[in-house]
Amino acid sequence: MAPAFEEYIGAYTAWGTQMFGVFDQGVNTMLTAITTQEATDQPHLYKNAIGVTVADATEELSLANTAKAGADQDAAYCTQSANGLQSQLDALRADATKFNLGAVPGTIGEIATVVGAVIAAIPLGECPRRGRRASARP
Repeated sequence: MAPAFEEYIGAYTAWGTQMFGVFDQGVNTMLTAITTQEATDQPHLYKNAIGVTVADATEELSLANTAKAGADQDAAYCTQSANGLQSQLDALRADATKFNLGAVPGTIGEIATVVGAVIAAIPLGECPRRGRRASARP
């Protein structure tokens, strides 16, 4: 799942309205300044604040674009991996529908060999309860 980087970038490029609000506040501060020095100092403070805001927004936009590029690469890799897995599943489904009758006698032979080895491993001796020899067959 990838974040909505388009919306994130849009939010940071829409800072113009925020900047207008800061500018408006600066104008109001100048108009209400009591002294001339206060009226002179305030625009410089607001100008510096706007410059910092622009620099921060530009840096965050750059970081968002970098993150979006990384997320796009991740999404492409995930899509490629999902397509590869789908191909493997399709191949397994195709193989599962095939049945090779020629392999049945070989499989039966392997099972018989294992059963024979198990039977041969059963010790033969006298049965302690009945006093007679135990057989390999029940």
